[in-house]
Amino acid sequence: MSDIKYIFEPEKGKLYDFFAVLNLSTRCERIEDIFGSIGLKVHRDISAAYSRIFSYIKKNSHTLKLFFNTGEKGESFFFNLFSDDLANADSIDDILNKFNSFTPSEIAVKVLSFYDSKNVFSDTFYRLTIQNRQLLIEF
Repeated sequence: MSDIKYIFEPEKGKLYDFFAVLNLSTRCERIEDIFGSIGLKVHRDISAAYSRIFSYIKKNSHTLKLFFNTGEKGESFFFNLFSDDLANADSIDDILNKFNSFTPSEIAVKVLSFYDSKNVFSDTFYRLTIQNRQLLIEF
């Protein structure tokens, strides 16, 4: 895991920083693995919180990996969907409100569209695919 580096980018702000660390928690078990490699000491409360996040992600990995794994486009679905919001948000509530503005079906359509890099279909195709379980399994 030593090849995974996290560099704080002050111009992007703390919210971006938080989600970058959250993204890394899908891959690194300990936050010290990230920050220790660049010579930073991690406060024990932050380390404990990171550990809880990692544990949650590990238990729910299939769903959460859809959000944070890097696709063929070189970015994660989460970053693709919320990058503008991350850059402009004043608080975590702004991101949560944006996320809550989508229905589960809308998120599913966006996930299918994002990860289907070889075939570019309309949202209607993905909606129909979700509604038809057999078609979804074949897809």
